Amino acid sequence: MQAPPRHIALLCYHHQPDDIVNRITATLQAQGARVTRHLDGDPAVLSADAILITGNLPHLRLTPALLRTAPRRPPVAVWVYEPILPPDLPGWALRWGQALTTAARDIPGTNRRYLRLVRPLYLPVALMGMGKWSATLMAKDAQFIFEYTTWITTALSQGLIDILAPSTLQRAEGMRRWPGLRRDPVFLPLNIDYDPTLPLAPDSARDIDVLFLGRLSSPRRILTLWRIARRLRARGVHVRIVTGGLRGAARATVLSRTRILLHLAKYPWDTPWMRWYMGAAQGVAIASEPQGHPAPFRPGIDHLCAPAGQLADTIATALRTPGATAALVTNCRARIEAEATLALGVRRLLAALFPAEPDPPHDR
Repeated sequence: MQAPPRHIALLCYHHQPDDIVNRITATLQAQGARVTRHLDGDPAVLSADAILITGNLPHLRLTPALLRTAPRRPPVAVWVYEPILPPDLPGWALRWGQALTTAARDIPGTNRRYLRLVRPLYLPVALMGMGKWSATLMAKDAQFIFEYTTWITTALSQGLIDILAPSTLQRAEGMRRWPGLRRDPVFLPLNIDYDPTLPLAPDSARDIDVLFLGRLSSPRRILTLWRIARRLRARGVHVRIVTGGLRGAARATVLSRTRILLHLAKYPWDTPWMRWYMGAAQGVAIASEPQGHPAPFRPGIDHLCAPAGQLADTIATALRTPGATAALVTNCRARIEAEATLALGVRRLLAALFPAEPDPPHDR
């Protein structure tokens, strides 16, 4: 007799599901799971075979209390696809930033008045307390990372999370140092854009040599982009900069006209790989500064890679070299298929949630 499908309770804060929720739901269902969606604090999640928490974690205030007080609960996994704190922060900065978070003060993460009130207090951390990345972030960005990371580490310390599912191997490496981690993190890539069945435009239709797509929300990013764009344009390279409002079909159309997509890290220690996924889907090569942890991708093979001061030269050379960008795209697509599809990540997560010898329920 065939076993009934595993029931996954997908829990997030938003009332309206976004593209991420829709894609993870469809991918879980394609793997044979039954998925129900729930909002913060819904006790119905306790009757599922497993709980997967996603979205803006600090906004979830009722769910930790529900899990703490439940006499029995299923295993809980958290999909971590936002940046987390870099390793080896100065002790004073770590204590300062964590003490100001809503999780530390038992304040709802949705309390915008409190968040705005304490935001200026993150300025010393952003300027001097981020180690070698000091002065690369705005106070608002530093606050967000502390809020997000502290929610997770607090829930871990209370025994509320069984599996962390980071969207990058870089995050997984950092998480292995966290106290309270029950099992090794499971790589669950935030790959909602890659579709190998999309038709690829020929080079003759690609009139944008280099595209930057992203927010200019940090001084470092603005200055680096300005320098690279100036050097490329001096060589006659067509550079287009889009800082917002490009989504869905409009974004796909622009990417189909692009040869190289430029990645400049907003958080220098954290590479989310979304540009790799969306670029590969449209036949676009990626150019990036070096990453601290490039796996699963291979610099120079799957994408162009050079320090910021040399990146314009590296890009210009690739544009002049016949077949160079096409080879990068081919390699990148093969790497994604082998290591970083959402379906592969979901298989890894389901195997961790439901091993051959399942863990007993957590009695409280």
